Amino acid sequence: MTTGSGFSLTGFNQPTSSSSFGFGTNQSNLSGGLNFGSTLGQQSNNTLGFGAGNQSSGGLFGPKTTASTGFSLTGGGLFSVPKTTSNTFGFGSTSAFKGFGQPQQTQQPPFQNTLQQTQQQIDPLYLAVCVPTYFNDERDEVLKKWNQLQAIWGAGKGYYAQNMPPVEFTPDNPFCRFKAVGYVKLPTYSPEDGFVELTISKKESEVRAHQQQIVDTLVKLFDGCQVCVDYVRPFGETKTRMCIFVQQRNPNGETKKIQSWLVYNHLNSQNQNIKNELQNLFIENVTPLVSLSESQLKEYLEMPPRGIDPMIWEQGKRANPDEKTLLPVPMVGFQELQTRFKAQEEESRLLQGQLDSVAEEVTLLQGKQSKLLSDLQECKRRQILMSHRVLKGRLNEILSQISVQPGSCPGSLNGNTTDHPRYSLDSEVEKDLHQFLSWEQEAIKELVNILKKDLDIANKLLSQESK
Repeated sequence: MTTGSGFSLTGFNQPTSSSSFGFGTNQSNLSGGLNFGSTLGQQSNNTLGFGAGNQSSGGLFGPKTTASTGFSLTGGGLFSVPKTTSNTFGFGSTSAFKGFGQPQQTQQPPFQNTLQQTQQQIDPLYLAVCVPTYFNDERDEVLKKWNQLQAIWGAGKGYYAQNMPPVEFTPDNPFCRFKAVGYVKLPTYSPEDGFVELTISKKESEVRAHQQQIVDTLVKLFDGCQVCVDYVRPFGETKTRMCIFVQQRNPNGETKKIQSWLVYNHLNSQNQNIKNELQNLFIENVTPLVSLSESQLKEYLEMPPRGIDPMIWEQGKRANPDEKTLLPVPMVGFQELQTRFKAQEEESRLLQGQLDSVAEEVTLLQGKQSKLLSDLQECKRRQILMSHRVLKGRLNEILSQISVQPGSCPGSLNGNTTDHPRYSLDSEVEKDLHQFLSWEQEAIKELVNILKKDLDIANKLLSQESK
């Protein structure tokens, strides 16, 4: 399953259409939305405040045409069908469909008038799949089965009466069988993060080419506040998601993020200039990336989405593999499934790209590590060589000091004393000198032994290094 980037009044940002949650539609814009709090479960005429209705205008990317409303999670009961009495289709019988065409026990209006009154009260969808009266003969039974088949697969048009427009069967109708419950990751964003996601009905390449112009236009809409782009990602084949946050500079020079709800409410305001600018930028949906409170989550789970059977919804909630991190969302129709599948492929591609980048970085670090190890070994080798050179130098210096030849300097004991006075030592002094020289000789012997041991150790190190 794919993971959504945020939850808000208008969507989870899961890979669906641009609707608020995008359940089972293929429209480019939806006017309904999921409103938590006091407005939960009520239909909003225009949740986003822009992009609704059929309009055509010039914009940053060229001419634009936006579609009207589509399927949403808001509204009353299923298809808002009014409650009827027991003689809904019986025209005097005691149960629905039972007494259709039977003689009436009491005087009733003509058949056509009664049918017209009933058609005005009953949802045309139910008339098309239950009691079509297009031919008023046995062919209506075949038409009924055909309409039921179209309703089951969620596509086609259902004719049910003369001079009445056909019913457009969509995947969100209650009879459609191609419905399931998927899961998206619960968002962890907070309003203080300030992230808001824009759904743009243009390809990623076009959005990136005009990204700076989009940012400049948004800066004007926010009265000069700094608009930063967090990411730009493809959303299907023809749409793009752009995540932004707005920063306001305080008089002391510090910058502060504007909360997500404030940014969303500003873009969702009834200001006609803002609506026009958003339409020119082909921004068809604005989603504040915020997390759900416990009460909002409970209220969402308790109310099955429109067009989803309560039993399917309950089964989806029970089958949730992780209720703390995953949220059940409906999937209606093949278009919805295809959109989620493509979104999963895109998410997998992005994750694989990140893994490839990490693998390249690991390979680079391993190469650097190998180079550092070789440099370390070279430094150790040079250190050993330098220590050997220092040791040899010290040995040569000591040997040069103790190898002075006798008689090399005037006044020495064995030197030429012909032209110099003769000196002699007292016996006591001579004994002391002899003792001192013997000590010196022993010290020199010990030093020579130590030097020999050091040389042996150095030779062993050199032999190990050469191996």
